[in-house]
Amino acid sequence: KGERLYVRKTDKCIIKHTKYIEAEVQKIVKAAIAATLGNRDELIRKAIDTTIDQYVDKDGQPCKKDSWKAMPYLDFVAQKTVEKVVREAICETVEENADAFKAEIKRQLGSRKCRENAAQAFIQVMLDDAKSEWGMPVRISFQKLKD
Repeated sequence: KGERLYVRKTDKCIIKHTKYIEAEVQKIVKAAIAATLGNRDELIRKAIDTTIDQYVDKDGQPCKKDSWKAMPYLDFVAQKTVEKVVREAICETVEENADAFKAEIKRQLGSRKCRENAAQAFIQVMLDDAKSEWGMPVRISFQKLKD
Protein backbone atom coordinates (compact mmCIF):
# COMPACT_ATOMS: atom_id res chain seq x y z
CA LYS A 1 0.00 0.00 0.00
CA GLY A 2 1.08 3.56 -0.56
CA GLU A 3 3.28 2.66 -3.52
CA ARG A 4 2.23 3.71 -6.94
CA LEU A 5 1.94 1.01 -9.57
CA TYR A 6 3.30 2.06 -12.97
CA VAL A 7 2.04 0.06 -15.92
CA ARG A 8 1.74 0.39 -19.65
CA LYS A 9 -1.50 1.63 -21.18
CA THR A 10 -2.33 -1.93 -22.19
CA ASP A 11 -2.19 -3.02 -18.55
CA LYS A 12 -4.74 -0.51 -17.16
CA CYS A 13 -7.11 -3.32 -16.24
CA ILE A 14 -4.61 -4.39 -13.55
CA ILE A 15 -5.08 -1.10 -11.74
CA LYS A 16 -8.87 -1.31 -11.96
CA HIS A 17 -9.03 -4.81 -10.54
CA THR A 18 -6.41 -4.38 -7.81
CA LYS A 19 -8.96 -3.30 -5.21
CA TYR A 20 -11.13 -6.36 -5.91
CA ILE A 21 -8.16 -8.70 -5.66
CA GLU A 22 -7.10 -7.02 -2.42
CA ALA A 23 -10.59 -7.52 -0.94
CA GLU A 24 -10.58 -11.21 -1.88
CA VAL A 25 -7.14 -11.71 -0.35
CA GLN A 26 -8.36 -10.10 2.87
CA LYS A 27 -11.35 -12.48 2.96
CA ILE A 28 -9.09 -15.51 2.50
CA VAL A 29 -6.69 -14.34 5.20
CA LYS A 30 -9.52 -13.66 7.65
CA ALA A 31 -11.06 -17.07 6.98
CA ALA A 32 -7.67 -18.75 7.50
CA ILE A 33 -7.19 -16.90 10.79
CA ALA A 34 -10.67 -17.88 11.96
CA ALA A 35 -10.06 -21.54 11.01
CA THR A 36 -6.71 -21.54 12.79
CA LEU A 37 -8.12 -19.99 15.94
CA GLY A 38 -11.05 -22.37 16.02
CA ASN A 39 -14.29 -21.61 17.89
CA ARG A 40 -15.88 -19.98 14.84
CA ASP A 41 -19.19 -19.42 16.64
CA GLU A 42 -17.49 -17.20 19.23
CA LEU A 43 -15.69 -15.21 16.51
CA ILE A 44 -18.93 -14.71 14.61
CA ARG A 45 -20.73 -13.60 17.77
CA LYS A 46 -17.99 -11.08 18.55
CA ALA A 47 -18.05 -9.76 14.97
CA ILE A 48 -21.82 -9.34 15.14
CA ASP A 49 -21.60 -7.61 18.52
CA THR A 50 -18.92 -5.26 17.23
CA THR A 51 -21.00 -4.41 14.17
CA ILE A 52 -24.19 -3.86 16.14
CA ASP A 53 -22.44 -1.72 18.76
CA GLN A 54 -20.78 0.42 16.06
CA TYR A 55 -21.91 4.04 15.65
CA VAL A 56 -22.18 5.50 12.16
CA ASP A 57 -22.64 8.94 10.63
CA LYS A 58 -25.44 10.04 8.31
CA ASP A 59 -23.75 8.24 5.40
CA GLY A 60 -23.37 4.96 7.28
CA GLN A 61 -19.63 5.37 7.83
CA PRO A 62 -18.22 4.30 11.21
CA CYS A 63 -17.61 7.19 13.59
CA LYS A 64 -17.20 7.96 17.28
CA LYS A 65 -20.26 7.73 19.51
CA ASP A 66 -20.05 11.43 20.40
CA SER A 67 -19.71 12.60 16.78
CA TRP A 68 -22.31 14.97 15.38
CA LYS A 69 -25.39 13.05 14.19
CA ALA A 70 -23.87 9.70 15.18
CA MET A 71 -26.37 6.87 15.54
CA PRO A 72 -26.21 3.17 16.31
CA TYR A 73 -25.69 1.03 13.21
CA LEU A 74 -29.00 -0.81 13.66
CA ASP A 75 -30.88 2.50 13.86
CA PHE A 76 -29.19 3.61 10.65
CA VAL A 77 -30.13 0.39 8.86
CA ALA A 78 -33.73 0.59 10.13
CA GLN A 79 -34.04 4.25 9.09
CA LYS A 80 -32.70 3.58 5.59
CA THR A 81 -34.95 0.55 5.19
CA VAL A 82 -38.06 2.50 6.21
CA GLU A 83 -37.11 5.38 3.89
CA LYS A 84 -36.64 2.97 0.98
CA VAL A 85 -39.94 1.18 1.60
CA VAL A 86 -41.88 4.46 1.95
CA ARG A 87 -40.27 5.87 -1.20
CA GLU A 88 -41.20 2.71 -3.13
CA ALA A 89 -44.77 2.78 -1.79
CA ILE A 90 -45.21 6.43 -2.79
CA CYS A 91 -43.85 5.75 -6.28
CA GLU A 92 -46.18 2.76 -6.72
CA THR A 93 -49.19 4.76 -5.49
CA VAL A 94 -48.42 7.68 -7.81
CA GLU A 95 -47.87 5.37 -10.79
CA GLU A 96 -51.05 3.39 -10.11
CA ASN A 97 -53.16 6.55 -9.69
CA ALA A 98 -51.43 8.85 -12.18
CA ASP A 99 -54.53 9.29 -14.35
CA ALA A 100 -56.74 10.06 -11.34
CA PHE A 101 -54.19 12.55 -9.97
CA LYS A 102 -53.89 14.22 -13.37
CA ALA A 103 -57.68 14.53 -13.72
CA GLU A 104 -58.05 16.00 -10.22
CA ILE A 105 -55.23 18.49 -10.77
CA LYS A 106 -56.77 19.60 -14.06
CA ARG A 107 -60.19 19.90 -12.41
CA GLN A 108 -58.84 22.05 -9.59
CA LEU A 109 -56.71 24.21 -11.89
CA GLY A 110 -59.73 24.76 -14.13
CA SER A 111 -61.96 25.94 -11.30
CA ARG A 112 -62.97 29.59 -11.10
CA LYS A 113 -61.61 29.91 -7.56
CA CYS A 114 -58.16 28.63 -8.61
CA ARG A 115 -57.99 31.08 -11.53
CA GLU A 116 -59.03 33.97 -9.27
CA ASN A 117 -56.43 32.99 -6.63
CA ALA A 118 -53.69 32.66 -9.28
CA ALA A 119 -54.59 36.02 -10.80
CA GLN A 120 -54.63 37.69 -7.38
CA ALA A 121 -51.26 36.15 -6.48
CA PHE A 122 -49.78 37.27 -9.82
CA ILE A 123 -51.04 40.82 -9.35
CA GLN A 124 -49.69 40.92 -5.78
CA VAL A 125 -46.25 39.74 -6.92
CA MET A 126 -46.19 42.35 -9.68
CA LEU A 127 -47.15 45.10 -7.21
CA ASP A 128 -44.55 43.97 -4.66
CA ASP A 129 -41.86 43.78 -7.35
CA ALA A 130 -42.76 47.20 -8.69
CA LYS A 131 -42.09 48.67 -5.24
CA SER A 132 -38.60 47.14 -5.11
CA GLU A 133 -35.57 48.17 -7.14
CA TRP A 134 -34.31 44.59 -7.04
CA GLY A 135 -37.46 42.83 -8.24
CA MET A 136 -38.52 44.92 -11.23
CA PRO A 137 -36.26 47.83 -12.07
CA VAL A 138 -37.86 50.52 -14.21
CA ARG A 139 -35.67 52.42 -16.63
CA ILE A 140 -36.63 55.29 -18.88
CA SER A 141 -34.98 55.75 -22.25
CA PHE A 142 -35.66 58.33 -24.95
CA GLN A 143 -34.02 56.25 -27.68
CA LYS A 144 -36.03 54.47 -30.33
CA LEU A 145 -36.30 50.70 -29.81
CA LYS A 146 -34.54 48.53 -32.36
CA ASP A 147 -36.58 45.76 -33.95
